[in-house]
Amino acid sequence: MGFDESTIPKASDADCIFKKENERMARATAQLQAVMKARKKYGVAYPTLYATGEGEDTHMFNSAQRAHQNTLENLPIVNLMTIAGALTSPRLAALFGTTWVVGRFLYIHGYSTGGPSGRRLGGGISHLGDIPLFFLTLYSIFKLATTM
Repeated sequence: MGFDESTIPKASDADCIFKKENERMARATAQLQAVMKARKKYGVAYPTLYATGEGEDTHMFNSAQRAHQNTLENLPIVNLMTIAGALTSPRLAALFGTTWVVGRFLYIHGYSTGGPSGRRLGGGISHLGDIPLFFLTLYSIFKLATTM
């Protein structure tokens, strides 16, 4: 059982991974801008993470902040699954990762403008990316483990 070079992504496949990471950085920047706008609009100063009190402004700011926080909570595992999946199937990993990013844009927009019920469409689309990434990661682990 020797080393199989076919499991290593080619340079063009690596470029695809870097493009994916650039898309994620753009999404993170857009999210940050959405929270910064919400802070200004609803009068929530740093370092306060969530607004306190009652009312629509408090609810909408907290929704924008929660959308941002939830994405940050999921980002590390999705990044790892994308990288792991790209070891054996770079194009599929990029496709599923892009699907997740598009879903997160919709999730953030929906949650920030419509509250918790507005996140459903984006959340569903995000899962069309992260669930296949999970199975692609398992496939990559199996394939790499059986070729060594």
